[in-house]
Amino acid sequence: MKLMSGADLEIVNEAAPRKLANRVFIGCGAAPEDKSVFAWRSKADESNLYLHGNDNEVYSTEIEFWERLREWRVTSSGSLLAVYELLDKEFGIHYIRPGDQGIVAPVKKNISIKPFDHESKPRLEAVAMSLSNPVQAMGGWKDFAFAQEFINDCRLWMLRHGMVTTYWFPDGGHSFTNYWERFGKSNPEYFALLVDGTRRPLPGNNNGRHIPMCISNSDLHDQLIKEWSQKKARWHEGYWNIISACENDVPGLCACEKCRSWDGPLFDPTDAPYWGDKKVPHASQRFTALGIYQGEPDIKHSLTDRYCRFYLEILRKASKYNPNVRVYGYAYANYTNPPQEVKLNDRIIISYAGTPLFPMEAKRMEESKKRLEGWAQTGCQLEYRPNATWAHGCMPLQYTAQLGGEYRMVLHMPQLRRVFFDALRCEFSTQGLMYYTIARLTQHPEKTLEQIADEYFAIFGKAAPEVRKYYAYWQQFSDAVTRDDVKKWEEKSGLHLNIFTAGDFCASIIKPEFFTESAKILEVAAQKADSERAKAEVEFLQAGLRHAQLTLKMHLARLANLNNPSPDAEEEFEKCMQELTAFRNAHEKMGISDMGKLCFYERYGFTKSKPVKKE
Repeated sequence: MKLMSGADLEIVNEAAPRKLANRVFIGCGAAPEDKSVFAWRSKADESNLYLHGNDNEVYSTEIEFWERLREWRVTSSGSLLAVYELLDKEFGIHYIRPGDQGIVAPVKKNISIKPFDHESKPRLEAVAMSLSNPVQAMGGWKDFAFAQEFINDCRLWMLRHGMVTTYWFPDGGHSFTNYWERFGKSNPEYFALLVDGTRRPLPGNNNGRHIPMCISNSDLHDQLIKEWSQKKARWHEGYWNIISACENDVPGLCACEKCRSWDGPLFDPTDAPYWGDKKVPHASQRFTALGIYQGEPDIKHSLTDRYCRFYLEILRKASKYNPNVRVYGYAYANYTNPPQEVKLNDRIIISYAGTPLFPMEAKRMEESKKRLEGWAQTGCQLEYRPNATWAHGCMPLQYTAQLGGEYRMVLHMPQLRRVFFDALRCEFSTQGLMYYTIARLTQHPEKTLEQIADEYFAIFGKAAPEVRKYYAYWQQFSDAVTRDDVKKWEEKSGLHLNIFTAGDFCASIIKPEFFTESAKILEVAAQKADSERAKAEVEFLQAGLRHAQLTLKMHLARLANLNNPSPDAEEEFEKCMQELTAFRNAHEKMGISDMGKLCFYERYGFTKSKPVKKE
C-alpha cells in the first residue's frame, strides 16, 4: 500500500480502539469454510477488508536457518496467500525477482476495492523449486550473512508466486541410496543382477549410492514397506499416506529372469548397449553408456513396464497397512517413456523427469509432450519434475519459450498434482525472464507466454525494446545449438552435459565476441532508460552479462591449461580466477547469482574435466 500510494497503514491488534472507519483485517474475521491447509477467504464490504486463511503451522519454525528454510515450504500461511492474491488480482503487483527491489507496484493515489466475497486454495498439492543446501551455500559467498538473506529472499519470491507445499512427504528422492552399505553383505539379492552375473555397485561407485536395484525382488519390497511403516509415529499424515519407491540415480540395469519377465513386449536387448554387449559401465558413464544422454529414450530399450509393475506391487502390499496410501515413483532414465501395456491408477504418482536438457529442439520437446500425454493415459497422477534449468551455469542461454510452453501445457493436465523444478539456480540477472515465466504460470496458467513477457519487459520503460532485442539475441543463438553439438562435445571431452559440466560445454559453444555484441545492446538500453527503476534493472542485466563473460573467460583459461599445461597457462588461469572472484565479491549483494550454488557446481565440475581428445 505504501509503495503504491505513500499511505503508511498503522498495524494494530484487532481489539485496539477504532480510529478510522475503514480497516483491513489480516488473519481474523470471515474465516474460510474450507479447513484444508492453505485455504483462504477474502472479503470486502462497504467498510472493511478481511484476508483470513488457515494459518496452522505444520511444523515448528524454531529451528536453525537451513532447517527452517525447508520447513517454510510446509508451513501453512493461508492469510499470507490471501494477501498475495489480493495484491495480484486487484492491484497488479508483480515480483520480477527476489527481494523488495523486485516488487513492481503501480502508483495509485487513491486505493478502493469493490465489495466481494471469495474463497480459494492452491490448485496443486505442491509447487517448489530446489534452493541451496548448507554444503552448497558455504563457498562462493564473501558475506555468509547476506547469503542467508539472499536465499531467504528467493524462498519468499517463490511464496509470493504461490509456490507452496500443502501435502508434503520427507523421502521423495532416491529411495535406496544407503542400501548397499546396510544390506550389501546380508541381502545381495536386493541389488540388480548385472549382465556380467554380479550384484555390486558399478565400477567407480565406491559408496554404493548409485547402485541399481532388483526391483522385482519381493524381499526388497517388504524391506521398503517395513521402513515406511515404522516411521508413522515420527511423521505427520502426509508421510504415512505416501511411500516413495524411487530407484537410485541410475538407469535400470537388472538382468535377472524375473525383472526381464516384467518388461514390455517391445523391449529388445539384442542391439542395445549394455544388454547386447554385456559390458558393465563405469558409474560416471552409467547414462551415456546406455545412450540415454546421446539421444532420447528408445522405446525398444525402455524398462518402464517393469518399474510400473514394481510401483503397483508396492501399492498392493502397502495398502494392507494403509488403504489410502499412494506410491511415488520416477519416470526417468531408461524408464522415461510411458509403459507399453501396464495400466496404473490414481494412487500412483509418477514424477516425470523426461523434459529435455538444453538444447530444447522442437522435435525433442514434441516427443516430451507425447510422453507426458502417454503417462496421463495410464491413469496415474503426475508430478512435473524437470531438471531442465541445470545445464547453463550463469550463462544467458535462453529457452523460455520451450520450457514455458511445456510447463503451461502440463498445468492444464487434470492429472497434475505436484511440480518440482530441480533446481532454482537463482541466475536472475541472466535467466530472469525464464524464472518469471515459470512463476507467473504457476499463479496464472491461463496467461500466454507473450502476456507474461509483456509484464516482465514493462519494468524497463522506454528501454524495453532494446532489452527485448538483447533477450532475442541470446534466444537466437540458443535455438541454433543442437543435440548433435552436445554429442560432439561429449565424445570429444569424454563427459556428458549436466549441472557440473555446464561450464565446459558453454565454453565450447559460446564465442567471446557474443558478449561484446550483446553488451552493446544493453548500453543502448541504458541510454534509453527513462526512470531510476529502469536504469537499475538494465544495470542488473549488465552485471549479470559481465559476470557470465568473466566466468566463461575463466573456463576457457582453465581448459587451455588442462589441454596444454604450462607455467604461462597456469598463471593466466589464476589471473582469470582472481578477476572473477573479485567481481563476484564486489557484486554479490546485487543478487545477480547464487554464488554458493554456482561455485559448488563449478569446483566439483573442475574435478570432472579431462584433456580434450586430439583430432
